[in-house]
Amino acid sequence: MKIGENGLQQSLNKVIRFVGAQKWVLIFIPVFFILLFLITLPRMHKGTIKDDQFTYTGTLLKGVPEGSGTMVFQNGDTYTGNFKSGKFNDQGTFTSKKDKWTYKGSFKNGSPDGNGEMISSGKKQKISMKNGVIIK
Repeated sequence: MKIGENGLQQSLNKVIRFVGAQKWVLIFIPVFFILLFLITLPRMHKGTIKDDQFTYTGTLLKGVPEGSGTMVFQNGDTYTGNFKSGKFNDQGTFTSKKDKWTYKGSFKNGSPDGNGEMISSGKKQKISMKNGVIIK
């Protein structure tokens, strides 16, 4: 046991001597990790995007809808829910102003996908969608 403990103590002493002689290491390592964090820090913030097709208000990442928000289209249609890379994603609600219907449910890559509920003329109907097409 003494031999192993002695070897561990010697290794620890070598590390302590190296760090003591190379004080710049004590400064460099934390500064390096702080800079790395700041450089890779996502630039998420709340904001608004307006163009000739829609107005978006919500969370943005590098100027693109990401997270939760609301998109109001030029024709009055609205989507409120989650976005990923600028597309409807996860849970949300899309309402067609002209045709007077609402879909509440799952979205994937910009289209209804998964289970949801269609509300039209006051009637609620549970539906399943795949790439924007009703499957049952």
